[in-house]
Amino acid sequence: MSSLFIGGDPGVRGALVAIDGSGAYVGSLPLAKGVDDAIFGAPIIEWFDSMLHIPGEAVFALEKAQSGPRQKPSAMLNYGEGYGILKGVAMSYGLNPILVRPTIWKKAVLRDLPHDKGGAICYCKEHLPGLNLRLERCRTDHDGLADAGCIATYAWKYLNNW
Repeated sequence: MSSLFIGGDPGVRGALVAIDGSGAYVGSLPLAKGVDDAIFGAPIIEWFDSMLHIPGEAVFALEKAQSGPRQKPSAMLNYGEGYGILKGVAMSYGLNPILVRPTIWKKAVLRDLPHDKGGAICYCKEHLPGLNLRLERCRTDHDGLADAGCIATYAWKYLNNW
């Protein structure tokens, strides 16, 4: 049985969130504070190092990249870059990412909540109280952290038998 569940949102305001085998928040890493402040490379590797010291197996669920009908090509390119980096780093640690479409994890985790960023934020505030969605000097909650928290929860609830 797995003891660590990591959720990854590879978007421009993406994040990584880890929860333990009881569904409690363990740690997080916002990947960007703004379009030009993307955090890639060493911080992601350091974060995986710090999370994977927990004994037992880990499951990594990553939001599957897909373009929206009104999405600009440059936005999809940025999303794909984050997706590739997260997938590559996870695989270098021996984690085979489980790819989850947004419609799947939203239906499973958010249930009666709105299936949007606001619903994910609401869910995390209630079910992952240790996850701080408000970054320093920010006035709004980080929706990438909320999405990653929901994806980690999806892995914990529905992929726990893997």
